[in-house]
Amino acid sequence: MARNIRRMRQEKSWSQHDLAGEAGVRQALISSLEVATANPTLESLEKVAGALNVSVADLLSGE
Repeated sequence: MARNIRRMRQEKSWSQHDLAGEAGVRQALISSLEVATANPTLESLEKVAGALNVSVADLLSGE
């Protein structure tokens, strides 16, 4: 998941701050997700997925 979020964010040329703003979450959460130290709620994952215009399953997939 960490690699997927980072890759998807970078494909949009967004900073972590940009993604956090689009998702309505704190930048610290995005950072923690990208280094795989966060234990996010489903609600947080849905917000991040929505901002990236993908499904939660896409975030979790092993691509």
